[in-house]
Amino acid sequence: MPWWRTRRSEADLPSASPATGMATVSVDAAGRRRVEDIPYLLPKDQEELNRLDYQHYVLRQVCRGNVLAPVAKLLCEGVPVLDVGTGTGRWAMEVAEAFPRCQVTAFDREPPRSSQPLPPSVHFVQGDLLQGLPFPNQSFGYVHQRLLVAGIPLQQSRIHI
Repeated sequence: MPWWRTRRSEADLPSASPATGMATVSVDAAGRRRVEDIPYLLPKDQEELNRLDYQHYVLRQVCRGNVLAPVAKLLCEGVPVLDVGTGTGRWAMEVAEAFPRCQVTAFDREPPRSSQPLPPSVHFVQGDLLQGLPFPNQSFGYVHQRLLVAGIPLQQSRIHI
């Protein structure tokens, strides 16, 4: 089935945040589901999951692939990969498929919400980036992170304006 016809149902969404136990969930004036105990600016509902997947496909098309860095040789050799803020898990799944020798670690506050199960070469680790990464230094040969601007408050970033 083409990606644009793949849609998830609201049943795929958690009612509690596994990272924090019971989440404080509210519905805003526009009817969008929001999790209040995290600094994520955008809703956490079906519409947002679909938007994130669509955004992934657009970026992949514009960038002509999932990896811009000159690391294809390393990935072909099976270097360990970390996907920080994996979201729907789409990028991690596609990289695992394209580079079958790689073990991809998908890291986020909530497990990926995908219409497909994670392949065996993708391992999910739950955690909060704002609390630091739970991995020893030099655990990964390639680290991917993109567009977490909506989830990292300026006060907690290392950027000072």
